Amino acid sequence: MKAWGALGEAIGTVSRNRWLMTFPAIAYALESLGEVITGYGNTARLISYKPGFSQVYALPLLIIGTYLQLSAAYYTVKGYYLLKTERLGEKSGLLSKSLRYGIIIFFVALIYGLVLAFMGLIGAVPAVIAYFVLKRTSETAAIGAALLLGLPVAGFLAGVITMMIPAYIWDDSFDSGFSVIGLAWRNKKETAVFGFAMFLILIAGGAVLGGAAEFIGWINSGPTGAIVGGAVFGAGLGALSALSYIAGVLMYIKLGKKPAEESPNTDWLAGL
Repeated sequence: MKAWGALGEAIGTVSRNRWLMTFPAIAYALESLGEVITGYGNTARLISYKPGFSQVYALPLLIIGTYLQLSAAYYTVKGYYLLKTERLGEKSGLLSKSLRYGIIIFFVALIYGLVLAFMGLIGAVPAVIAYFVLKRTSETAAIGAALLLGLPVAGFLAGVITMMIPAYIWDDSFDSGFSVIGLAWRNKKETAVFGFAMFLILIAGGAVLGGAAEFIGWINSGPTGAIVGGAVFGAGLGALSALSYIAGVLMYIKLGKKPAEESPNTDWLAGL
């Protein structure tokens, strides 16, 4: 199955080439530390540390954190590209290039996000209709039907989300992100399985990291515990993100290898 092949290959790649996780780990750790220091954001709520700073710091913090994370996406995907094309001599300029491209990827991700949000709204319609129709009969049946109709859509969209930005970075093409939608639609089952697998990995990994951060914060409830816990949590999330970026690239490549029978018919006039 392509989904498991992509995940297995991604895990093997990051375990053999840990430098691919270096900048993502640092970027996410810095973002988490920013949340801890100001007291706003998911990491701060997780550790329950409140230094008393004004909420005015939350917005620039969010923007800087998102920028660093998207720069890390470029670093990971392009780093893997250099690895696969045996051009590791260009790795020295990868970080500065990643920081330059972070802003571009921010706007690209925004456009992709709007398209995916629209797709999600359309995909949720059958589940919503089933829920309200069956709710009159049985609440349990309504929830079950909604989940039955909604979960495949959620898995499919999760798979598409995981592939879009890596595809854009891999090909240096805005159209490549949108081409993922077509590739995913032709491989709906594979995409949904891949999306669910990545979702579970990220949720499980986040839960473990969150538990570790809470434990550190419990041992030392002061600023030192909060900073260490936030750094551990962020660095771990960065490593998981690097895995998801590479898995997204690999899945995109695997879905893009069309079988011979799907190649275009050059004598198209004969079919008219």
